[in-house]
Amino acid sequence: MMNREQTAALQKVTLDCVLDLNNNAFESIEKLTTLNVQLTRATLSKTIELAQKGVLANDLRSPLALQESIAIPTVERVQIYSHGVAGLLLDVEAEVIRVTKVLNESWCGQLQTMAENVAKNAPIGAETAMNSLNSSIWVTNMLFGSLQNIGQQALRAARSNLETADEASKMEKHPAIPTKSR
Repeated sequence: MMNREQTAALQKVTLDCVLDLNNNAFESIEKLTTLNVQLTRATLSKTIELAQKGVLANDLRSPLALQESIAIPTVERVQIYSHGVAGLLLDVEAEVIRVTKVLNESWCGQLQTMAENVAKNAPIGAETAMNSLNSSIWVTNMLFGSLQNIGQQALRAARSNLETADEASKMEKHPAIPTKSR
């Protein structure tokens, strides 16, 4: 079984991971709140500005122009906000993957130590059971490693997609100047 030092070390690692996740959650909430405030301020500011222009407009085409001037910046603000939220989610996912890896390594190390201690004190003929336990630990570690790799690949793919969408929106805003053919 585990001695007091091993138990204390395992509890310390677990507590550190929980605190890391809590800190990351609070930072993410703070960033999300900042994004919400920025979006709200920009939207209200633009709405007030456009409402004042609408009141001062004298011709019939002005409302159509105002409507168009509302739509384009609104789409851009929503894209910026969505990009910020997606970035936050990816950061949180990366932190969860990191903490999960630390916890898994710690717990599996303790489990392996415990299995070795049990094997030393096991009665004769228990080798098969101990080999089965060691195999289970190994298979669990391999499964976790595979799942972690899949999670990291998904994270990289999501970041790549986000960057590609970012580049596409920049290209759309600033299209290349066509060259004249001779």
